[in-house]
Amino acid sequence: MQNSLIGALRDSVLPLRMICVVIILAFGGLVTSPAVAAIRDYKAPAAEAASSQASRMASALRKITYMLDKAPGGMAAQGLTAQQMPDFTSLQRKVADLNSAVLDHFHAVGEMIQAKHLPKVIQERQKATVDKYKKAMGKILAKLNAVANSRSNAERSANIQAAYKLLKGMKFKRSHQPYDPNNLNAAFKAHPNHKPKTQRKQFLQANLFSKPRPMFAALDSFDFSRLAGASNPVYLEETPEVQLTQAIRDKAAELDHDPVKIYDWVRNHVEWIPTWGAFQNSDMTLSTRRGNSMDITSLTIALLRASGIPSRYVYGTIDVPVDKFMNWVGDFADISAAQNYASVGGIATATVTSGGQVTKMRMEHVWVEAAIDYYPSRGARNVSADSWVAMDPSFKQYDYKPGLDIAKITGLDGGALVDAFQASGTVNEDEGWVQGLDPAIIENAQQQANEKLNAYITNNMNDPTAGDVVGGRRAIIKKYPDLPSSLPYHVVIAGHRYAELPDGLRYLMTFAFGKDVLGQPTDPIQFPWAAVNNERITLSFRPATDADKRTLRALLPDGGVTDPSQLPSSIPAYLIQVVPELKLNGKVIKTGPAMNLGEELNFVFQVRTPLETRPSYTYKVIAGSYLAIATIGQNVSFSRLLSVKDHLNDVKTILQSGDPVRIGALSREDVLGNIYEAGLLGYFAEYNAVGHLMALQRRAGHGLSIGYGSFGYEPNVVYLVGIPTAITSGGVVVNMRIGSFITTHKNDRNENIRFNEQLGLLSSMLESSVPEQMLTTPDHPGEAISAAKAMEKAELGGQRIYHITPANMSDTLPSIHHGSLVMQEIRAALAVGDEVITHTADVSVPGWTGAGYIILDPQTGIGAYKIGGGTNGGYLATGISVLLLAITFIPAVAALFPTLLFFVLMTAIVAVLTFTTVLSSLSGCGGKVGVGVAVLAAFISLIPGEEGEISRKVASAVRLFLSDFILSNGFTSAENAVCKLG
Repeated sequence: MQNSLIGALRDSVLPLRMICVVIILAFGGLVTSPAVAAIRDYKAPAAEAASSQASRMASALRKITYMLDKAPGGMAAQGLTAQQMPDFTSLQRKVADLNSAVLDHFHAVGEMIQAKHLPKVIQERQKATVDKYKKAMGKILAKLNAVANSRSNAERSANIQAAYKLLKGMKFKRSHQPYDPNNLNAAFKAHPNHKPKTQRKQFLQANLFSKPRPMFAALDSFDFSRLAGASNPVYLEETPEVQLTQAIRDKAAELDHDPVKIYDWVRNHVEWIPTWGAFQNSDMTLSTRRGNSMDITSLTIALLRASGIPSRYVYGTIDVPVDKFMNWVGDFADISAAQNYASVGGIATATVTSGGQVTKMRMEHVWVEAAIDYYPSRGARNVSADSWVAMDPSFKQYDYKPGLDIAKITGLDGGALVDAFQASGTVNEDEGWVQGLDPAIIENAQQQANEKLNAYITNNMNDPTAGDVVGGRRAIIKKYPDLPSSLPYHVVIAGHRYAELPDGLRYLMTFAFGKDVLGQPTDPIQFPWAAVNNERITLSFRPATDADKRTLRALLPDGGVTDPSQLPSSIPAYLIQVVPELKLNGKVIKTGPAMNLGEELNFVFQVRTPLETRPSYTYKVIAGSYLAIATIGQNVSFSRLLSVKDHLNDVKTILQSGDPVRIGALSREDVLGNIYEAGLLGYFAEYNAVGHLMALQRRAGHGLSIGYGSFGYEPNVVYLVGIPTAITSGGVVVNMRIGSFITTHKNDRNENIRFNEQLGLLSSMLESSVPEQMLTTPDHPGEAISAAKAMEKAELGGQRIYHITPANMSDTLPSIHHGSLVMQEIRAALAVGDEVITHTADVSVPGWTGAGYIILDPQTGIGAYKIGGGTNGGYLATGISVLLLAITFIPAVAALFPTLLFFVLMTAIVAVLTFTTVLSSLSGCGGKVGVGVAVLAAFISLIPGEEGEISRKVASAVRLFLSDFILSNGFTSAENAVCKLG
């Protein structure tokens, strides 16, 4: 029988999301990083904690500005109180003292410029900056003195207003990344009015019409003279989606360039995903063995063209029997839920009824036509093409495995577990907060269940696969001695044929360096998604001129460097100009105008789908950063991850060689580029794999639609009188945007909302756990932060976790003590009807202090998972931050510290193996999996769902947390790899 707390939770909406968060975070200290034990005891070294004089000046001026802003009476009436004046006077004197120190620093920099004989332009920048600083500081000091020396309250009030007006217009820290309620991490929505086309004119009206160029050529290996159009060479060319890579050519040769074998292999080995729009090129689909109809068609066409067989896309509308459609989409028992899932993926659908019953699903689709020698061999012997033969290897039926009944095996009482967990702390429903819940309760339950599951699997299962333990699907294999005589469904209309997919059927990604007055990207560069999906894209900054290069070299101490502490931890930003460069696989594709180090570049992403242009997203990037840019659609490529691993191993070998010439030739792309690319690929690999597992356990469909953002090094900036005067060693920043498509098999709105919330929390956890996996070692530890991690630290530190709604905000906001910009953003979110989950006061990790907060749309469950500064992501200040800063700017610095970099690379290599294993074992490949991994993977289903005695929302949150156990504890070595890749 439920106790009163569980009953209250079932009836009360207010604390529910917040309780889910706390239950999830109860596991945070156990699961978010393999290096968690090392980082728990990590303390920032004294040198790292010490601030520069400029940083102290910026901090003092910021405090004064805040004090004046909060003066009683809105600064106009009473001025500062008698109790506040001593603090103000102390800060005023500190600013005066620091001003002398800052001027001394400027003088020292000037002497360095003279001693190193740096160019005249550098000397001019130095003089201009010092003059600007002196002028501005003279005004500030005069205003502060006037406040201190005021002879009456009225005079003091007037002087406070004047001082505040001067100070508030100055920039003291990096811009807050703005909150946009229209651009949260988004789950894609169903489009019920998006119906399939059934007439040719509808294709024309949508600007989707056949476009092969009228060209003709003789082809040696295959006679096309009897088949109209087959001689057009466009049917053998590469396109952004049809890439004839070495892997494609090798697979075509393995299949004997035989169209029957090609069709047979793709049909039996590549899983269909119910989405719409070209995401992947043929090489990626070959690697992932998953894709939608366009992706699978692109792979098939690539294999055919690599075999010298002309082939093309056909875009049309088909009817699929209801039972086959529900199986194809994902083992649905309800046709409306299956249709909704396909519609969320963007597929135009409509039901066809007969006798009052839905008998067929009408849907838009893409398939293949190839020039085949069809009579009489039906493609078994290709001599002279006589027919355009239709084939569709994306359509198939699946066998579904239910997985183990974990609750029955372990005998776990999920309701009692959550009762005990919630009873261990305090839940205040009226005020919307929880506090003091004991994570050991869930930890102990997990350990006991592990033991029972381990015994069961050991005693009852022989070489279990991931599918055996957690469930999944496998295509029903069919062998074809020749090509099928027709498509396996009714074609309503074959709308048009393409040698290359038009943009109207593609996902497109746009990048830009800024927006115009109308909010549109300026001078944008656009790519088909397939051309950039999983590819290496970097945003970096190179010195603008030789004078800037010389200045950077001059920052190294004379006589060489033997220890990282000798590297510059601060670079005078005002002296050096840089040019932003966007690169695709090492080739520059876009540059921007020169800018000073430390300035902010408005880097714009914009996604266009076949159905809409989504709101653009602007990330304010510090000039001097080095970022891997994520453009991930649907899947993470095994081959891409393994390629990154190979590159990391090559760098490791060079470092091990001890050859100073080879080590000195290593670039920042060799060292940092591979690590950051591995990090972003690993982030999405873990998100996709665990999201897939969560969906299996809750009878839902889930897939990554789009993911974009950045993973890389960003320096800190020191501002004086609004000038970015220096960049200092910062940290690794993760800033990701995710769009997923989901549905539960019952198409339950509330369950969909909960699933979205859980996926959001998963994404936030990964924003701290992945950089820790990549860039921390026991000897060089660090602790990352994310919204989820901040909540965990706050809860473990005894803070309350609040769930703030528009209804309770007047009561709860006075209890929240975050920075002014965070509070403004929280209020702005509440004003438009969103809800917020946060803790009461700042938390800290080395190199960062601030707040974590989650902004949720209660109607959908989608949200922004943010940390102070507004980043929708995570931050890690590592023990090698100074080295990362140096590698970013100073040539050949890798040669100075090969041993340190070797250990960092080893950590990264192990992490890549982890990512690859997670991806392969949970993506449905069905390979073998070790018992330990199987236990952890299965434990996600321990808590009963909606049929159990616990609120299904709380149970689902616990499931998510248990899935995170898999991330950190389940995949620690290459021996756990479970799929044969390629």
